[in-house]
Amino acid sequence: MHTCTLFAFAAAALCSTARAQWSVDSLSVGRRDVAATSVGSTSNTTNALAVTFETPGDPAVQFAVTQRSVFEDTTLLEVSITLSQRVDHDVSVSYSLGGTATVNVDWRVEEPNPFVIPARARRADMTLLVAEDSTQEGNETGIVTLTGATGAVLGTASTMTLTILDDD
Repeated sequence: MHTCTLFAFAAAALCSTARAQWSVDSLSVGRRDVAATSVGSTSNTTNALAVTFETPGDPAVQFAVTQRSVFEDTTLLEVSITLSQRVDHDVSVSYSLGGTATVNVDWRVEEPNPFVIPARARRADMTLLVAEDSTQEGNETGIVTLTGATGAVLGTASTMTLTILDDD
């Protein structure tokens, strides 16, 4: 929350009465909520309008769902990455891959790294490709971890675990 004085003026300049009385409870400037109050209101004195801006700060970026399970023959899976609020700029999110499944053999991410959520969007889908094989290997995991962001902060759901169910 930020407070600043927007302007000051003489009370007599506002009206011809001895007292200038005014107040603004709230208004909106862009997408920010504003509360304004008068500071002083006696005759022939300088008044000021103190304004408090409620600024939401950077949005949080995170996975919409942190656990998914698919069979090897699924081939394509879309995972949503969300923002807590819309912003007027692209958000770039870097990520790392891990788990027991071999990256680029058992599964891979089809998106560039960093992944980009376009300006004004609240979410974007990351495409994961799962490979079918005939090897009996048991269930494996693929883990996508959001490691950093530009234009946002990492939320609490920054890791998504994909369980690849062996169907052989």
